[in-house]
Amino acid sequence: MDKTPFGNTQDGKAVDLYTLTNDGGASIKFIAYGGIITAINVPTAGAGSTTSCSASRNSPTTNP
Repeated sequence: MDKTPFGNTQDGKAVDLYTLTNDGGASIKFIAYGGIITAINVPTAGAGSTTSCSASRNSPTTNP
């Protein structure tokens, strides 16, 4: 699991982004602000890349 800074809430509290990735290349990202999922990426068959299957959230204070 990786942890990186994501931003701050409106009242200035730090919010971290966590990324979990499995051996097959699928990953999920979520923030430590209500456990909000920010991204889900799954491998694309035969292409060697991933595709997103979720809406993205760019900051803890904005909607996707």
